[in-house]
Amino acid sequence: QTKIVDSPARTMGDLVEYYVPGMMMGRHEYGGGLVAARGIMVDNNAKTLLLLGGQNINQRGHLGSELEWKVPLMGDVASIEVINGPNAIVHGSGAISGLVNMIPKNGTDYQGWSASTEYGFVDQLKKAELGYGYSYGEGRDVYAYLGWVTASGINAHADTWPDSFNALRGRSTGEAGDIDDGEKVQGFPQDNFKFTLNWNHDQFKLLALFEDYHATFDGPDDDHATREAELLAASPWLTGLATDDIDNSNEPTLNVTKLSIGPEYTIELTDTLSLDLKGSIQYMQHSYDNTIYMEDWSTGSGYAYFLDGEKEGGRENHFGIKTILKSTAINRHSIALGTEFGRREFKQNDTWFHGKVDAERGEYVNMHWRETSLFGEDVIELTDRWQFSAGVRHDEFNYSDVSLYYTQKGLGVSEKSVKDLQNTSYRLATSYEVDDTATVKLMYSEGFRAPDAGYWARHALFDVLANSKATPFDLPDLKPEEMTTTELNFIKEFPKEHLRTTVNVYENAYKQTL
Repeated sequence: QTKIVDSPARTMGDLVEYYVPGMMMGRHEYGGGLVAARGIMVDNNAKTLLLLGGQNINQRGHLGSELEWKVPLMGDVASIEVINGPNAIVHGSGAISGLVNMIPKNGTDYQGWSASTEYGFVDQLKKAELGYGYSYGEGRDVYAYLGWVTASGINAHADTWPDSFNALRGRSTGEAGDIDDGEKVQGFPQDNFKFTLNWNHDQFKLLALFEDYHATFDGPDDDHATREAELLAASPWLTGLATDDIDNSNEPTLNVTKLSIGPEYTIELTDTLSLDLKGSIQYMQHSYDNTIYMEDWSTGSGYAYFLDGEKEGGRENHFGIKTILKSTAINRHSIALGTEFGRREFKQNDTWFHGKVDAERGEYVNMHWRETSLFGEDVIELTDRWQFSAGVRHDEFNYSDVSLYYTQKGLGVSEKSVKDLQNTSYRLATSYEVDDTATVKLMYSEGFRAPDAGYWARHALFDVLANSKATPFDLPDLKPEEMTTTELNFIKEFPKEHLRTTVNVYENAYKQTL
């Protein structure tokens, strides 16, 4: 926590960028930060898990985490834990490139009130954070946090954008490419809130999160950079649209709202045997405000424009339970056996918390699926300095039919069936302490990522298009993305110099990438 407070980092993205070897941050023009792990970056964060106290808070309807990397509300975070590479044995689908676990503050280490405020002169940022911790006995404490932030953003100049964007827009409009000065980026035009509660009472734990984030788009896209006349001139097929219909005063924003509740209870069966019960209740929504994307599929041209008050999006919910039986009854063995059951449901053109959805977008879908998992791992102390571990996990996904409607493009998919999926992952690892200051580690690990609902939506839409061609064809079925890593690690510490060095050699192999 001292490093977090004293560092120049203001967001989770900053922390990863400044302090985590092997990870860096990029930026998506719509969704904020993009996490790159070991040189791999794609246009979403579904390959990297974002956890809060071990709870997976990634969206499965819209490809991972987004605004959590960008919104500067970190007053509830005590530290972060980062793992590079696949980690499917514990966390299942999505733990393919790595994970970032935000460790929340507790009422024992952070007792009493804390408050902070911040004002930004350039972006007109206003921020306030309030926390309170209380301990009422050994193993019994509670910590509550509330954060709020808003910012108008900064003005981006025309020369901010690469020439390629200007050239692209010039070709599409038939005019010289141009981006207007004064476009607002990196802003939070609406009130952004975050609330967390961390309660520990003996063997019972409760971790709750509510976040309601809104941020401006950060890219030079036509939906918030194109002048009215250019838009209308470029899109004559948008009949009936007049300049008065276009509202350039409202910046289009991305909205992400999440409610996550995670109860946990540990039953001490014997001195060497315990049972962990972990629940998960989550409601999430994802939407775009003040923007509608229209596309003429006959010509392949598309232009985005925004109307006052329009919202397009979808919602999801998840209910799950994980059980882990832990045993140290066998000498020099630490064994964990577990099961996990869950159900996820997704609904297009709907929200949980606020606002109605006015328009459709092809990124959302109506479907649900069940997840069933079995996993186990054994850590063996071969000697006082040498450890070996082996683990395996099997996951099955049972899907409903898929349906979605995209009348803006004249497309609709009703009751398209998808095949159930399954995946088995393995992990082997060994570590040897050469001496008190040097350790060698060798690991083989597998990870996987089952297709998220956003992929099923796109797959269903593109399948309709493929079958509308003169020579129709079906798209191949989606399969889980798989990754294997072989890694050799050497750690050497120099206590007198307060120096720790690490040499890491690894090979990643991907199959069936999504």
